[in-house]
Parts: sequence; structure tokens; C-alpha cells
Amino acid sequence: MRKNVSVLLLVILLAGILATSPLVNAASDDFVARELKGKAIRNGKPLQVGIAMADLYSEFTISMSEYARWMLEQAGAKVTVANANFDTNNQMSQIMDFIQKGVDAILIQPTDCEAIAPAISKVNAAGIPLIAINRPVNGKGAVMDLGVFVDDVVLGRKAAEYAVGQADGTSGKVLTVQGVLATANARDRAKGFNAVDQESDKIKVISDRPCDWKAEDAMAAVVDTLATNRDLLAVFSHSDCMLPGVVSGLKQGSKFYPVGHKQHVVVVSVDGAPFALDQIRKGYVDATVENSPLMLATVAVKGVLTRVAKGLPLNQETIMIDPIIVTKANVDDPSLWGNFDVAKRQLWPMTERIWNEYLNY
Repeated sequence: MRKNVSVLLLVILLAGILATSPLVNAASDDFVARELKGKAIRNGKPLQVGIAMADLYSEFTISMSEYARWMLEQAGAKVTVANANFDTNNQMSQIMDFIQKGVDAILIQPTDCEAIAPAISKVNAAGIPLIAINRPVNGKGAVMDLGVFVDDVVLGRKAAEYAVGQADGTSGKVLTVQGVLATANARDRAKGFNAVDQESDKIKVISDRPCDWKAEDAMAAVVDTLATNRDLLAVFSHSDCMLPGVVSGLKQGSKFYPVGHKQHVVVVSVDGAPFALDQIRKGYVDATVENSPLMLATVAVKGVLTRVAKGLPLNQETIMIDPIIVTKANVDDPSLWGNFDVAKRQLWPMTERIWNEYLNY
């Protein structure tokens, strides 16, 4: 036993040393020099890239836009980030500005997957490559040159399967706090969760509450539900951006107990954001299904640098990133995006692996 403990401590020590060693830093510097530096220069001029974000409200969206911006700027591009603040009309206006400025590429997280179509069709007509990240563009006449997503149905299914695993001998009642149902993310996460609900007799969704990705709306939904359902088994949040509201609602409803307590309400969410990981460590949130904005940003930027910068087409591909469920067992994994501080403006350790795994031109 003593020998095994010693070996384990040695492994942990070596991992810490390697994480900060010159060899690891050199590998990061090598990737930046090899794959990024100078790759956004065409005909002696920097690429102009517009990033149109539906919002910059959550840790997820901020991390996605900032990491894409950092990688592109490392490559020499000039980047403009526009925040629609959940407003489709704002985003359409911002896209028209990008067209008028003659940008070389647009990355977009749509506010509304269908309603944004008229603006996207103008992007297509202008011949500007369009890369949709996190959400597709589905509207009539609109074409994505590249789509980079996580399968939201799978995200919902994984969350529901976790809830099923916690339901033995309980009421099985579940509240879902939903995002904006005009987005494919929210609709598909609901679809995946509800499919498992229908397949299993261990959980039963008693309330679907549209909360529009807003923490304050999620808080109200939890408080209202607990008022008449003190035996609530679980809350499923469509996104970690609403998780602070879920936590506040449980506190207000006097049902905020740690995992293992007989009155604990199971909480499972989506994204893998820093707040969620912190609450998992503290023992109050059970699980989150990682939807990595850094993976999405990495693949989207690879499309810009390996195709657009060379004047090559993107072939209208759709790339699906594999999600994983995060619990207390793996919450400290350094590869999780929620354990990376994007504000430091440095290379995320998983970047090279994702770069090599997806979009193999």
C-alpha cells in the first residue's frame, strides 16, 4: 500500500513538473509557429475576419469568441467581434456591416437559426466564406460553408441518462430549464433529454420552463417548481450560463444540499464552464456535459487558416465534436476547457490534438 501511494505521488509530481516544463512550453511555441504564425496573411495583407456572436453573456460564449480571436490574431488576422446581445435584428445589421467592410470570412453563432437566413444569403451572394459555430444556419436560401457543432441531442441524452442513474427509489420528477427555443441548441437538447424520459420509467419531466439562457429566469423556475414539488428529483439546465440561477433557486427553496444528502436535488447541466466545475468540486452540482467552446473555436479557425487564407473552398462540411460528461471523478482533468483561463491569451493544451483530429484536409 505504501509503495503504491509513493508511486501515485511521484506520478502527480511529474505531471505538475511537465505541465510547466520548458519542453511543454516549447511544444506550444512550436505549434503556434508551425500552424498559426503568418498563416492569415494573403497577398501580403492580413485577413479581415468578422466574428458575429449571438451574445457575450456566458463563460461559454466569451471563451469561444476570445479563443478564436486570439488564434486568428496569432496568425496575423485583423479580427472584429460583434455582440448581438440576443437580438436577431442587431446581428443582421452587424453582418451587413461585415459585408460592406469586405471581410474575408465570417464566423457566426446565430441568434436564431432560421430568422438569420436573409442576412446569411447576402453573405453567400457576396462570396464571403461563412463558418457557423455552436449553432447551424437552417433558414431557406442560407448556406454554411463550414459548420462546427456538438451534437445537442447527444448532450441532452447524456444529461438524461445521468438523471436516470440517480432515480432509484425516488420520485423521478425533473424540471428542465431551457434556452431560447428558436435556437437549435435548446430544441435538440430538449429532444435528447425527452427521448430518454419517454424510454425510461425512472424519470418524468414535470415542467419544461423556457428561460432564454437567463440565470434569473432559471432561478424563478426552480423556486416556482419547488413550491409545489418538494420531492423534486432533479433539475436539468440547458446551459451552465443558467446554473447560477438554479443554485440560487435551490437556496431560496431551501433545497440546496450536497450530493449524498437525503434532500439533495440532482443538478445536471451542459457546457462544462468554470462555474459548473467549481460547484461539482464543492459537491452541490452533480454533472455537466462538456460542450467545449475551445474545441469549436479551434476547428473553425483551422478552416480559416488552412482553406480561406489559401483561397480554397470549405466544401460545406459539418463537423461534430464529441461531448463528454463531467462529474467529481474527472472534474480536475486539465484538458477540460473549464479548467483553462482564456484571459491569459495562450495556447490551450488540447489545441494541437483537436487541430489534428478534425477537418483533415
